[in-house]
Amino acid sequence: MFLFESKRPGGEVTVEGDVVIVRRLDDPESTYDRTQWGSRLKREAIKLSAELQAETGRRTWVQGVVFVWAPFPQRVVDSNRIVYVHGDELAAWLASRDHTLTAERCAQIGAVIRMYRPCRARSESILRVDWLRGRGCSSWTTFF
Repeated sequence: MFLFESKRPGGEVTVEGDVVIVRRLDDPESTYDRTQWGSRLKREAIKLSAELQAETGRRTWVQGVVFVWAPFPQRVVDSNRIVYVHGDELAAWLASRDHTLTAERCAQIGAVIRMYRPCRARSESILRVDWLRGRGCSSWTTFF
């Protein structure tokens, strides 16, 4: 299961360990840190996993994924339980993942998410897309 966050920073993105650096395109000497992208998403993934376990009685790994819509030469980086993927690589990256959920488990998790995590205010900056995939089962559930 995946918990996504989409980002479109104003520069080239580099990931070094837990540090996300954005180098401004209009001023390559100017950089800024966006490390909170991964740390916030990691907290949210852990929280969602705990909520699912409380509701279903079974642990489910929730993989945090930040997809980047900006120059990102590394294209895909797995860094401390968060994966950073260039937006153009997202479909291929998802297709390369193993199917780990059965169709029954996929349906169970989808029902819990729809019940337990209602849509948030559109003013929030996080667009969540939880992607559930199992044998013969794929489902996208979007939360704002």
